[in-house]
Amino acid sequence: MADISGVPHLFGGEVYLRDDLQARLERAGLAATSAIAGTRGAAHALARHGDGIIHDGRLEQGLGGLPITALRIDHDTAAGLARVGLTRIRDLLPLPRAPLSRRFGQGLVMRLDQTLGQHAEPVAAEPDSPHFGVRMTLPDPIGLQSDVMAGLERLLDRLCAKLAATRMGARRVWLELRRVDRGVVLVEIGLARPMRDPARIAALFAKGVDDIDAGFGIDAMRLTAPVVEPLAPEQIGGTGVRTEDALADLLSSLGNRSGFDRVLRLL
Repeated sequence: MADISGVPHLFGGEVYLRDDLQARLERAGLAATSAIAGTRGAAHALARHGDGIIHDGRLEQGLGGLPITALRIDHDTAAGLARVGLTRIRDLLPLPRAPLSRRFGQGLVMRLDQTLGQHAEPVAAEPDSPHFGVRMTLPDPIGLQSDVMAGLERLLDRLCAKLAATRMGARRVWLELRRVDRGVVLVEIGLARPMRDPARIAALFAKGVDDIDAGFGIDAMRLTAPVVEPLAPEQIGGTGVRTEDALADLLSSLGNRSGFDRVLRLL
């Protein structure tokens, strides 16, 4: 799906632009059907139930003969419309919106209005997924476990804040340590359940950090969470640990020491 506003004149018009596109696809060995229309929904419908171009001001005429399913509605809604004799888009155009919405749901009316340009549906790229990673460059190389753990705690505070902002929890966390000689040491932990508690995650890194070879020192640290899962906000400030949290901590500790493939739990 592409927004070609202001582009067709560079090809001599919409017809020539579409012909050029089809020719390029054919040369690449791709069989494709394309369409041009004034709305995203109309182009989607025409490309899947025909092809061609619907010129400005002729959306209703160009789409009227297409089946109801061209509106991107679910199967049950399409079947319900067919049962009452509404099989083409033209059958819906003269009907009042309120009874349609009450009987077949707001989704049908929204899709119809999007296709006809009465409800905005911009053509834009999907937003990038959030990146759960933080880094730190050190002014002087470090090598002691206590120094590395102190830096890790600062990174974890920032990483967990990012996770909390999107209501996510980490299931796997990587700590990359860059040495002065440009070598990289990786410490990786897994978590038995989504988590964003800096103190509990830091405790799982202690053994791995203790085993690293710092060489002539570490001058940069990067912490990332490559695997995350949804985690709803939780009540904090209570005394003690919930049973399920204690079990998850135990499984995380065992899994990181002996491998998660050696730890089984009943679900």
